Amino acid sequence: MKALRFSALAFLFSASLFAGEKMKFAFLAPDPINPVNAAIYNGIKDAFKELENRYGKEFEVEYISANSDAENQARQLGGAYIDGFMGAVIYPAGDVPELRAKIAEAAENGFMCAAIGQDLPNSKRFCYVGGDPEKFVEILKSRIERLAGGKKLCASVYFKSSAPEEEIGFSDSKRISELLGSLMPYESFKKIAEPLSPKIVAVDYYSVYAAANSVEILRRDDFCEIFFSPYLFSDMAPVKPDGDRVFAICVGAVPQLEKYIASGQITACIYSDYYGWGYFAARALLEKTIDNSDPSVPVRLIPPLIATPATVDSFIADWRKWIK
Repeated sequence: MKALRFSALAFLFSASLFAGEKMKFAFLAPDPINPVNAAIYNGIKDAFKELENRYGKEFEVEYISANSDAENQARQLGGAYIDGFMGAVIYPAGDVPELRAKIAEAAENGFMCAAIGQDLPNSKRFCYVGGDPEKFVEILKSRIERLAGGKKLCASVYFKSSAPEEEIGFSDSKRISELLGSLMPYESFKKIAEPLSPKIVAVDYYSVYAAANSVEILRRDDFCEIFFSPYLFSDMAPVKPDGDRVFAICVGAVPQLEKYIASGQITACIYSDYYGWGYFAARALLEKTIDNSDPSVPVRLIPPLIATPATVDSFIADWRKWIK
């Protein structure tokens, strides 16, 4: 019965493609709107706007948050299909069987899904757009080497966690992989971090950790700090100057980092082109839905961007465009 209902809906959706009415698509986001998701959302909207003249149709995208629940996201996808949406851009809240199965079921009935941010290659998503892990690792590694300038450094590595402060052993590949997510595999992280003999901690806010561990930090010589989330600075507390800190790198970005980069509190910020994720996924989704045209690049990996104090103006301009 479900298959018959989906088939009937698929026929109605297909017929509506030529009716000239507004076509609705969904952006299934992992969580409530934030700067990263806003950049993706605006990339989708801008791509749709550009293609309205080409197709002679009006396109609309609705933001739907999964509230960090991948199973809920699977239910939302099923609801979007039933409620008359034509397709979806999905930033997975997680990789669970329910979501993969729902994407596959939708695809079989002509409802196309483009994945972004985290790939689900066995789900019958028709394309994937995200960051390029190999390029990310290459750029991060080369930036660390350049900033170290040949010095032998030790590193403090910070991950974001709302749980109590947690010190993580370098060999705890399972926990580190959980914190890295889809950014890079543990083995790549190991190649970058191992020469730096890192101390690895997961904390909520860097400023709270730095205040509680100020004596230990003061004793460090020739050290660097690497932050694997811009949300470690969500409280907007300044990074205390330290003459022994050779550099500080942040992996990932939100617009609030502008002041940290401009002042040199953060030496370099390496982050994904979130707007580009949404833009390229949306173009592919329309071309697949309307023309039944498969993307020329079914897996598009976009190189990361870099912001430094010298290029902070470009960083600001990007975010003004991304969260307009």
